[in-house]
Amino acid sequence: MYYSRKFALEGFTKAIAKEVKPEWNIHFLILSPGGISTEFTSNVNYTPRHPAYADGNGSPVDALVDLMKNPDAQKGWAIPEVCAEVVFDTVVGQNERPLPKRLNLGQDALPMITSEINEYLKEIEDWKEETLKVVPGAKDG
Repeated sequence: MYYSRKFALEGFTKAIAKEVKPEWNIHFLILSPGGISTEFTSNVNYTPRHPAYADGNGSPVDALVDLMKNPDAQKGWAIPEVCAEVVFDTVVGQNERPLPKRLNLGQDALPMITSEINEYLKEIEDWKEETLKVVPGAKDG
């Protein structure tokens, strides 16, 4: 569910950004934070997983919960005040440096987004034949 909502919001943001006229001076920024050191993890009430998901299949939610419970992983999480400063400086400074489409925050954000991009690139390559098959004059498989 986390990923479907994430992609829906990301897709909506990208789509509406393309529709907004540049002269309106409205800009969009997708924040991709990794772990951020807050009291959130210590205040979470973890409930048992539904039996359908209890097989330890390594779902994204399982991975996230494992990460949230791992004190060693939390040592490398971003500092919230610094995240706020970076976001503020990025938005305020967009006249000197254009606003990025995506701003990754934290050391664990980079491998997560890189992994997503690599999966997407592999899928593109794996389905290249089907992608090009629909082009006029393309030969059947």
